[in-house]
Amino acid sequence: MNPSYTHSQVLLSQWIRDLGFSNTLEKPFPPYSADIFIGELNLIIEIDSKYHLSKKKDKKRDEYLYTNYQVNVMRFNFKDICVSKKDIILNYIKNYCNRKVKNESD
Repeated sequence: MNPSYTHSQVLLSQWIRDLGFSNTLEKPFPPYSADIFIGELNLIIEIDSKYHLSKKKDKKRDEYLYTNYQVNVMRFNFKDICVSKKDIILNYIKNYCNRKVKNESD
């Protein structure tokens, strides 16, 4: 384990693997880096920490990532991961997956 990974990154990454999805921590998307990237879903998971303050910057960053890399971004607060809201978080990811599969089959 890379010592620069946060506890919440490692924990959420494991939960995602438990769902059956491989993922990459700290995947570069220059000029940014994604907390977690799920390649087969083309999905970035961002974990917003207590120091995270700017929704406006997030929106700009998310739009840049979609426009330049065709990836979607899903955000979770680190507190939700640390207090183990595993089922709620994984349901969001499962719902995204179901919508993606449905859209691809239409």
